[in-house]
Amino acid sequence: MSELLKDRNDGQYAVLEGNFLSAKKTGQIKAQLPLSDDFTKNEPAENGMCLVYDRIAGEVRTPEGTEGPEGDLTDERVLLHFSVEKLYDSQRPELASFAVKPGDVYPRLYQLNVGDTFTTDAVLIDSGLDIEDLDTYEGRIVGVNNEGWIDATQEVDNYDDIIVKFRVIEATDLPGADFGVNYYGLKFEVVSA
Repeated sequence: MSELLKDRNDGQYAVLEGNFLSAKKTGQIKAQLPLSDDFTKNEPAENGMCLVYDRIAGEVRTPEGTEGPEGDLTDERVLLHFSVEKLYDSQRPELASFAVKPGDVYPRLYQLNVGDTFTTDAVLIDSGLDIEDLDTYEGRIVGVNNEGWIDATQEVDNYDDIIVKFRVIEATDLPGADFGVNYYGLKFEVVSA
């Protein structure tokens, strides 16, 4: 069984910190694209999710899963969702209170390139894992499931059909709120894109 690390933190939605994203310099950013029916007001596109721009449908959707020993991990090329946070409450400017909902703003997606690094809590971890033991994931090569979450519970380094792979660099704090509250997150490096 697994659970989302974001649910262990106090925020409503996942948080992303772009440590080094080469798309900022190369312009490999997709924006002004509508969300598919995969997303609803109750299940929006959250920062840190890995999503797909479907050129034929002209919309952003969750990745499709693939059959095989790696379970429901995707073999599609995914983009990192990293939209500018919107402040809903000026008295509580928290990064974890933001997500892109259908009919709201359009998402901003960054193409991932080998060597890019980012930190997020949009990650599946083993259920019941003590938060202090997140460092047991360090060094793992992981992929993305068909809901757009990075799955740190299973290693994928032996599966050639997984296009985008991440190495867990470290377990670290992630700034989720501006009031000195830190969230738990994992820092990733793109090793295959």
